[in-house]
Amino acid sequence: MTNYNSVIAQDKDPLTWNISQLKQVLKALKTKDDTAMPAKKTDLYYRYVSWQTRKPRPVENIGQQETAQLEEDVALVPPEDDGNEDEEDGIEAMLLLNGGTGVLAALQDRCFV
Repeated sequence: MTNYNSVIAQDKDPLTWNISQLKQVLKALKTKDDTAMPAKKTDLYYRYVSWQTRKPRPVENIGQQETAQLEEDVALVPPEDDGNEDEEDGIEAMLLLNGGTGVLAALQDRCFV
């Protein structure tokens, strides 16, 4: 919807919009039941005239800034399991069987402080 808003905010006559601007607006107005988008400017304009009373829907538009943010967020993904979880579970089970929960709690306090 960002592109839709930026085109509409220019407050220009839709007849002066270029093909790219028409497509941006129409993309926000399109529904899944609509036919394919026309290619010619006049056809795009007539489509806009017939759809202009529709409420725009949110449209994903990932620009350079959003792409950079997504790349930064990749670093926030937790690291993969190191494969020792089964071994750690086995050690915990042995401690519980042999020494009770007190030994396990003391071990965890020392390891995770």
